[in-house]
Amino acid sequence: MKRKNKGITLIALVITIIVLLILAGVTITTLTGDNGLLWKTSESKFITEIQQYNEELKLAITEDYASSMGNRQNKFNVRRSSYNDEKSFTDAMKEKIQSFNNKYANKLEIKEDKLNYIGEDQQERTWLSQVISVAGILKISYIFENGTEAAPTYQRVISDGSYEVESPTIANYEPDQYIVSGEIQGDTNITVTYYGESQGLEYELLDDGTYTVAGIGGFNGKGLVIPAKFEGKSITQIKSKAFYKNQTIKSIIIPKTITKINSQGFAFMSNVESIYLNCNTICKDSIYCESNLINITVGENVEKIENWGIRNNSNLENLIVCSNKIDINGAQFVNSNIAKVIINKENTKYKVIEGVLYSKDGKKIYMYPPAKRGNFIIPSEVEEIGECAFYYNKYLQEVIVPSTVNVIKDNAFENCDNISNININAKQIDGSVFYSMDKLEKIVFGKNVNKLGTWSIRNNSNLKEIYYLGTIEEWNEVNKSNQWKVNDNVEKINCVDGTIYL
Repeated sequence: MKRKNKGITLIALVITIIVLLILAGVTITTLTGDNGLLWKTSESKFITEIQQYNEELKLAITEDYASSMGNRQNKFNVRRSSYNDEKSFTDAMKEKIQSFNNKYANKLEIKEDKLNYIGEDQQERTWLSQVISVAGILKISYIFENGTEAAPTYQRVISDGSYEVESPTIANYEPDQYIVSGEIQGDTNITVTYYGESQGLEYELLDDGTYTVAGIGGFNGKGLVIPAKFEGKSITQIKSKAFYKNQTIKSIIIPKTITKINSQGFAFMSNVESIYLNCNTICKDSIYCESNLINITVGENVEKIENWGIRNNSNLENLIVCSNKIDINGAQFVNSNIAKVIINKENTKYKVIEGVLYSKDGKKIYMYPPAKRGNFIIPSEVEEIGECAFYYNKYLQEVIVPSTVNVIKDNAFENCDNISNININAKQIDGSVFYSMDKLEKIVFGKNVNKLGTWSIRNNSNLKEIYYLGTIEEWNEVNKSNQWKVNDNVEKINCVDGTIYL
């Protein structure tokens, strides 16, 4: 009997151990599995903290609006890349989010008034999507032309759908994109390639003892970086048609040592995708009809782009302006597909609001992109609409210009073929402002208009009448050039107290 009892006890012990192991496994899974208690506790804590941060940020934005009496000029930006150490970054974040703590210094930042996740934890990214929108992961690889790594890969979760990243500086090499920007929908991979100075180009000696690049010579690479010197002498120009119809080059980088790119220096190069310009002057038709061209960066040294300097590049989408020395306008980028302008962080001359280029103080519009769509009401802060500001926009249909605008400069709305109605209450309208606008049928002038320059209204075949929101006497007192309108079909001016027939 005793042996039997011992056998039963041994079997019971084994069964008990097995049951305990099973229960331990279940407990561990319950605590640590994908839906375990510890996991859920971590998730709940993370979400609660991020929600708190997000609400505090929204409150700070509201307070900023209130303190500025509704005239808030700048959005909040606390970017991790702008700070060298964790403490200074955390302190900057705490100015906007009082409860922000150090453990999130490498996971969160503020970009354009929005909380942005910059960590790489896939689990946290999933949790984050319950609190703020997550558009996707942006991954930028930096490589040399031979395919080796040039700089560590940039990877961020993009929450607001847009991104703008400056490429790192690498001695003796130039990137094909100085600023990578765009809109993200889902995970996005981008490659930035770095190139050294190009060898084997053809040169000609100029009268001043410097060289001009005369042709491609023996160079057969994809990334063209113009050298600073040849045989010990400076290279200062790109000769007309130097790279005419080249089909191998994909990226062009022009350094600040170049003073001028002559007409058609880069023309009909169908495979070029990006161009970085840092030379002094770009002549008319310098960059002409490059069918695959998407990105152009205007570097800090550029002082002049002649009208029609960058022309008939129908796929050109991204215009990045780093220069503080040039007045940008639409006539410099004719027949492009630019829908918004981008500026670098350090730019002291310009600011961008919804893709439109303004002076830093917001008082002047420099460029309304030629492919930007929709109607437009000029903001009340604007006092000047610059020369060729809306030049060749093909999508704008209606524009309202308030009385706060003092002057509309020459050719501001030239060839805006889709505008049918325009309401103008600016004080002064210069020459050829409304020129060759195919669908323009109605102009309404407010009483604030007091000067019309030579050819203010010109070559608008469908414009039959003008409306003036003042009396006939007041219209007659407007300072008008003898040729304020020319080559159009305007037959009458409709005033509030009668009609003037022309």
